[in-house]
Amino acid sequence: AFTNLATAPVMNFTNVTIPTFASLSVNAPSTPGTLSVIDTRFFSMAYRDGRVVMSHNVAATGNSTTRARWYEVSTNNYPTSNPTLVQSGELLGPSPAVYHMPAVNRNGYGDIAAIFTRSSTTIPADAMAAGRKVGDPAGSMGVPFLLQSSAGTGYGSSSTNRWGDYFAVSVDPVDEATFYGVAMVGNSTGGWQTIVNSWTITPPAQLSTVTFNNSTVIGGANATGTVTLDSPAPSGGYTVTLSLPGGTPATVPASVTVPGGASSANFILATSTVTANTNVTVTGTLRTVSKTGTITVIPPQIVGHVNLGEYGGAIAGIPITIQVRQAGTGTVLDTISTTLDAIGNYSVPTGRTGTFDVALKAFHWLRSVQSNVTFDALGATGISSTLTNGDADGDNQVGPNDLNVLRSAFGSTPTNGPWNPMADLDGDNAVGPSDLNIVRNHFGLAGG
Repeated sequence: AFTNLATAPVMNFTNVTIPTFASLSVNAPSTPGTLSVIDTRFFSMAYRDGRVVMSHNVAATGNSTTRARWYEVSTNNYPTSNPTLVQSGELLGPSPAVYHMPAVNRNGYGDIAAIFTRSSTTIPADAMAAGRKVGDPAGSMGVPFLLQSSAGTGYGSSSTNRWGDYFAVSVDPVDEATFYGVAMVGNSTGGWQTIVNSWTITPPAQLSTVTFNNSTVIGGANATGTVTLDSPAPSGGYTVTLSLPGGTPATVPASVTVPGGASSANFILATSTVTANTNVTVTGTLRTVSKTGTITVIPPQIVGHVNLGEYGGAIAGIPITIQVRQAGTGTVLDTISTTLDAIGNYSVPTGRTGTFDVALKAFHWLRSVQSNVTFDALGATGISSTLTNGDADGDNQVGPNDLNVLRSAFGSTPTNGPWNPMADLDGDNAVGPSDLNIVRNHFGLAGG
């Protein structure tokens, strides 16, 4: 490791203890002749995410059989801390074949891949590969697989032939998952050739969906979008490009990055005001895969929540009437009908800006008025109303006529008797004493 690069550079070095091995005493078998395994120097080394992987030829102590050995070392932010050996392993071919001339690399998922030669007295030279996932047992690799065999059996001469100068493994810089291996094999005319192959151990994550936190957004407000992958991103993360059609009343960033180890990331959709509902479709693209998500930009809204007093029935679908009134005068400017959702929320469009009173009436509840509500470019939001129950005849007051409505339907249910839903004040699907008590409790009250 080099330090003080800007002033007086210092090269720091240290040793890492690895398993023992013997020097090579014989060449690798081939046909005809043998293949030079050169020596035990390291043939490849790659650094990624604080780890170094490397490989070389070795011979076992007391055994002349050539084998391919690999290592993974954690740098531990050297020279702050000394590096340590994470794991090592050997690729040892089934006799009489031997494995030699290894090259290794590590991808963004922590997978390690090796490319190497298999040869024997009956195999001139095969290009082989093997790999491991980050969670596999330490020092192990999966079963080696054949990439390509030599085309002929007469590489070089019948004596020793130089071998292995052309082995390497690289990682695709786009998906950080795919390995590309370069290897050497014999050709059909007694010479040699290089080959390039690719493979994956952990498939690269693909873009799965583009979604939004809501199905609608008021024009002028922001919405949160999410890109989701079908599996976690590699250590360097994945960048998903975002785009919108021209003329869309919204903008998105050019891209969003899913961090390494994560499967999703959020982005902001900024909108402009609209006069009618407008669908906005965002396209996310990761490599060759594109997905879309759609949200509707809506005009300014009156958005609020209603608490229905003394009611235990289903709320979804209950009709309400909203009045926008001139502030302080009671003059009705707009009357809008809608229904509540399952938790009592509502949203209706408005073209008003300024300060107004908002009155709200629901079914058999008294009208409630909120004064001096500000309507801005987004409309009016956060309006919360609690309505008083007991207006069985719908005249916006609780009085004798409401008692008469209840008496006429007393004892009835939706399937029995003179049923009147306006008389079922408590929402229990029966008109009975509890409904009468609601009227008695609020007798003489009137709405706004």
